[in-house]
Order: sequence, then C-alpha cells, then structure tokens
Amino acid sequence: MKIFNFLLPFAFIFSINAVKLDNVKNDILPTKDICGSKQQVCENTFPWLVFIPLESRINNPTANIRCAGALISKKYVITLKSCLQFVLTNVHIGQYDTSKNVTCKGKPILSVKVAERIVNESFDVILLKLAENVEYTDEIKPICLPFEEFKRAEVNDEVRTSGWGLINGSDNKNVDIMKNIRAVVTDTKECKQEASVNENNVICVKPKEDNHDNLCYGDQGSPIMYDSNGQWVSEGILSVALDFGKSCATNEPVRSAKITDEVLEWILELKLDNINSDILPTKDVCGKQVCDNVFPWLVFIPLKSRVYNPDANVRCAGALISKKYVITQKSCLQFVLTNVHVGQYDTSKNVTCKGNPILSIEVEEKIVSESYDVVLLKLAKDVEYTDEIKPICLPFEEFKKAEIDSEVHTSGWGLINDSENKNVDIMKNVRATMEDNEECKPEGPARAFINDNNVICVQQTEDNRDNLCSGDDGSPIMYNSNGNWIVEGVLTSLFNSENKPCTINEPARGFKITNDVLEWIIQNIDHPRTNIV
Repeated sequence: MKIFNFLLPFAFIFSINAVKLDNVKNDILPTKDICGSKQQVCENTFPWLVFIPLESRINNPTANIRCAGALISKKYVITLKSCLQFVLTNVHIGQYDTSKNVTCKGKPILSVKVAERIVNESFDVILLKLAENVEYTDEIKPICLPFEEFKRAEVNDEVRTSGWGLINGSDNKNVDIMKNIRAVVTDTKECKQEASVNENNVICVKPKEDNHDNLCYGDQGSPIMYDSNGQWVSEGILSVALDFGKSCATNEPVRSAKITDEVLEWILELKLDNINSDILPTKDVCGKQVCDNVFPWLVFIPLKSRVYNPDANVRCAGALISKKYVITQKSCLQFVLTNVHVGQYDTSKNVTCKGNPILSIEVEEKIVSESYDVVLLKLAKDVEYTDEIKPICLPFEEFKKAEIDSEVHTSGWGLINDSENKNVDIMKNVRATMEDNEECKPEGPARAFINDNNVICVQQTEDNRDNLCSGDDGSPIMYNSNGNWIVEGVLTSLFNSENKPCTINEPARGFKITNDVLEWIIQNIDHPRTNIV
C-alpha cells in the first residue's frame, strides 16, 4: 500500500540555501566525527609490497623501468634476479601511488637505500639488504614465507600478484596505483618454456578473465601471494616470462620463480646478520589479512525478478547513512527488494574482508518521493559501527563539495564489462571525474525533461581497474572532502548511448543530493513518513 502526504511539517528549521549537519539532532544522523571514515580509502592494501625504481645502465632519460618486491623482515626485501640488469640503489616502502611520495593514508613513504644485493646462482630470486631497519605499521608489514606451518597453494587455487607495471600491451605507460591481479595456479607444464627449466623451481599462474588489472612487464619481482587461512604467504616471485615479445599476459600462463624449501634453507643459512631472534617475523606478525577496497558504508542489495526467472542476476548498491537507514536508487524498486547486506566485500562469501560475518538485515520500509530518484531503506534493526561498517556523510554545508574536474569514486558489484552477462564478486572501486551536466543529458525529446539541478555527471578515468556498469545502480558518488567521504549523488543511468550496459567511454548520470533532498531525508527520518511503498 502507498501512503501519500505531500504536506511537510510546519516546524521546518532548515533554510533552502544552507542545510547544516550541526543542526540535525545527534540521534538522527551520525556526526561529522563519525561519518565518512576519516581515514583515506585504499583500493589495494598489500603492506609488504615494495616499489623498486630502476635506471637504465645507458643514458636513457625516457626509460620508465621498475620492479616490485616483498618485505620479508625489517631488513630484507625479496625480488627477482633479473631486476639487477638495471641500476638498483633504493626501494620505496609503503608506496601506494607512484605519482605521490605519501602512503595511502597520507604518511611519508620510506625511501631506503639498498646496502647489499645477495644472490645465489641456483635461484632466480635475490635478497636486498636494506641500509636501515623499517618499523612495522598498519601500512608497512612483512609477508610470510612458505614455511611448513602454512598451507600451500595447489593447482586451481586462487592467488594474487601485484606491481606497478604497464597498464596494457598497447601503450608504453605504467600504472600509478598498486595493482591487484587475481590469478589461478596452473600445472607447471603450461608455462615451462625451456627444456633446461627445472619444474620444481617453477610456479605457473594464469590471470583470471574478470581481472581489474593486467599482468604486464614492470610487475616482475612481485610476490605470488596465497591466502593461507587468513595469512598471506609468498609462494613465488613473478618473472613475467612472456611469449612472442608480448608485454602483458592477459589470457596465458606466466612462469615464476617458486620459493622452494631449498630457497628457504638458503635464506636461513645466511642468518641475516646473525640476529637469530629477528631473522624473520613470527607467524603472528607476517601476512595479515588484506582488503582491496574499503568503503565501509557500501551496502550490497540483492534483488529478485518480479517474474520467475532463475537466471536473473540483478543487484543494486546503496550507502549506509546512519545506523538505521540506507540510501539507494529508486529504480531498484522495480525488483523484489527484501533485505540488504552490510559489511559485504565479496559476494561469493558471507563474511567481511576480515572474516567477520556480514549483516543480512531485513528492510522494514521503503521511503520514496515522487520528486526524487533516490529512496531511503529503513532497516528492521540498527547496525553497530565497526572498522568495517561505517556511515558515509551526506553533503551538508560543513563539507566542501566536488566541482567540475574533481576526482570522485563510485562502486558496486555490477557487470564486469558490456560483453558478457557476469557480475563481479569483489567490491569495485571506480575512479571518475565530475563533468558538466550537459555531457550526460540524453539526446532527443527526453533531454528537455532533465532538471540540471538534480543531475550529477561523472566520467570514469581511463586508467580504471573496474568498469561502471549495470548492477552498480544505487552506488554513492563519493568525494573526499578534506578527509571525510561524502555522497554527492547516487548512480542512476548506466547504459551508454548505444544501449550497452556499461559507460566506459562516456559519462554516467547520477541523481544529485541537493539541499532539497537533504531536507526530505531529515524530514522522513525524524517525522512520520511522507511516502511509503
């Protein structure tokens, strides 16, 4: 049943021009100190990954060569021997974005000189001894080596690798943001290229088809990482041995150097400065769980078709704005919407990124307005805030707003791309820029019905890992306002001009959260509902 009541209460304490969060009662919406997870949101968080800048041994100022490595203790980094073909003098620890000299959370990276390069003719891996110890933090941690205590990866197991290598095989440009490449372990016979290669020293991995990043030249030296019951273990070191002069391994296996028991024995025999108690980190320290995308307010909304269609895989996203309310897109109500998942990270699992149970909560009410394309979902029970569940800030007057050309983020669990009907499992992180509203108005007669005041227009950046596609509807358009993340709008239109379900090369339209919308939200949270469906 629908209840319509378009008369707002007389006690309307907000002016149209300035809606302030400070004027809202504390029990209605979270305060500025709580919402928007004041820490920086990091797409990929491999705190042991080390960026290794290299220089050509001949004078070539245009060379942009690099390797990656992994921190295995406070003093040592493991990487690939072939990186020594170039001039290697220092490493960057805590690096996330190579265009910046700060960590993901804004702290200075550590640029540490290499005191010694330790090689063994029998192995393709090397150790870099650092000139000084590094201190472990939440952004700098060691990875575990594959000792007997840890379960090892087997054929068909999922592993990860990373790096800052080439974006793709078509242009000579490296990524800035740390990659996260999902792969599977394959039989070593699939990537054994020379008869002289000892299969026991090889680990063979093949990138998954639904990857956000490409495995390319410049990623060599990165660890092959396996999640061994919640701790990440380096199974090998990426070699990027590619066939036929290719610079990326999109659909083919890649041979890498396996960290065997013999390699482990060699490392231990070095005794690493004879500091026996501090040779390697203990099991309690190394390889702790890593989360790729951390939007703790993002809500997964599973949907069902209103007609019986077992093949329908429909979904929306939303954003937690308080302990009791989620904001999403009105068109999601075309489907059966009964509950939401709070704390969801991987839709193939019922646990959060850190292994805690997700919250599947029934929706008690769906609150809509005929004037706006957003809907409020009232939850049947309050959620408790944790480090994995937090509300996003609404765009009140206290917050600086995004402008044209500002960088914003959006997310969701929608389609991988427009060529196959398959959704992602892992929460997306789509980087975009704000565009002029004219850029995403539809052509033809419908153009006249678009109200500029209610439109927000975003264009995903070219170096994105994820695509903005159908199924991401309802996701917040997020802007980092001096450390607080605010929701500028909600994604609404994700089909492009050719009616394909992704907006890769053209802007996407969202519904802007204006002052009028803010007042409507506050009225409906704090007063009897104006429109319930």
